[in-house]
Amino acid sequence: MLGRHHDDPTVAARELRKLGPRAAVVTAGPRGAAYSDADDTVLVPAQQVNVINTSGAGDTFLGTLAARLAHQFPLFHAVADGVAAATNFVRSGKQQ
Repeated sequence: MLGRHHDDPTVAARELRKLGPRAAVVTAGPRGAAYSDADDTVLVPAQQVNVINTSGAGDTFLGTLAARLAHQFPLFHAVADGVAAATNFVRSGKQQ
């Protein structure tokens, strides 16, 4: 979307936010996910685990993020819960 790759997901989140949205979230695989809003730009790290299967990890992250935001969780907590859910998914290969 930005037309270039960023090694630092916090930079990508910050640049995406400059395009107009109030907040942006960027997933970073085994490193976790970054978000940027009016108050902060933060990398939420993922716990290092023995990976069994990554298929569906992004869907697990996004579903958890969307559910938490729909329930008015603060962005940091929604992203952290999404990272935790995706981490649990890749270590087990199934949703918990």
